Amino acid sequence: ANAMSPMRFRIQLRAPGEGDRRWSKSIYLDEMRRNISMTFDELLPLGSATGPPKLDEIRDLLFVVDTVNTKQGARGQIWLDEIRYVR
Repeated sequence: ANAMSPMRFRIQLRAPGEGDRRWSKSIYLDEMRRNISMTFDELLPLGSATGPPKLDEIRDLLFVVDTVNTKQGARGQIWLDEIRYVR
């Protein structure tokens, strides 16, 4: 993975149902290509989620740009190659 310029984004998993159940991990990228490896257990609960995500309940995978560290109206691009999901 790499980005057009330095940026931070979040990988999020989201489960349907009552409440806002999401799990997230923050990732930093810049112009240098790098391998990113993570386990689902590394994702932190957000909203009304508790504990690690139950993968059979996950409906959505999101890549969310961190707007806290990004100028409003800024443009950018990220490249994610060879994405693999492994159990």
